[in-house]
Amino acid sequence: MKPNALLAGSTGLVGTALLALLSKNGYYEELHLPVRRKTGQDKPGVVHHLVDFGNIESFQPGKPIRDAYICLGTTQKKAGGQAGFYKVDHDYVLNVAKWAKENGVDRICLISSIGANAKSSSFYLKTKGKIEQELIQLGFKHLCIVRPSLLLGERNERRWAEDIAAKIYPVLSFILVGKLKKYRAVKAEKVAEAMFHFTTGLSEPLLIAENDKILEV
Repeated sequence: MKPNALLAGSTGLVGTALLALLSKNGYYEELHLPVRRKTGQDKPGVVHHLVDFGNIESFQPGKPIRDAYICLGTTQKKAGGQAGFYKVDHDYVLNVAKWAKENGVDRICLISSIGANAKSSSFYLKTKGKIEQELIQLGFKHLCIVRPSLLLGERNERRWAEDIAAKIYPVLSFILVGKLKKYRAVKAEKVAEAMFHFTTGLSEPLLIAENDKILEV
């Protein structure tokens, strides 16, 4: 029997790519999407659940979930400042992870960021590092953390850094080699592919995949 999976953050850049991948490859029996509002992402085998990520304890998909993918994320600009960013990228992520732990999810995969460090002077990287540590402390049977570099893809909102990166990406690909490979920009579809590859093949308790490993998938 095929397992079921959960995808939190299905409307973001990587989440959208992951939803497209998982809804096509037929690996899962059902893919459950906790969402804050209706998204119009109706696909066969995909089940939507309207939830409050601030109070997700009562969420019940009705099926046992083996794998959970967490792609929740925002920007300080979109969230209205650091407090709003922290609420999504830390609090909501932690809430979903705790739900997964309490409901017997075996495998969990989190998208983080290159340079994530709980001691970083960067608020963004510090938040990413902190949530990584807290998920590790939850003690999942299998936990995968992917740390992509600059993400490339079509977003709903404009991000000038990514627009520029898309134009110079071919040049940077030749320059950033060896130890510098992990700093290459990476397409959202490649990150989605890596998340699926790493999660379904997990044998160790913890896998932290830096950008160079993502690019090798």
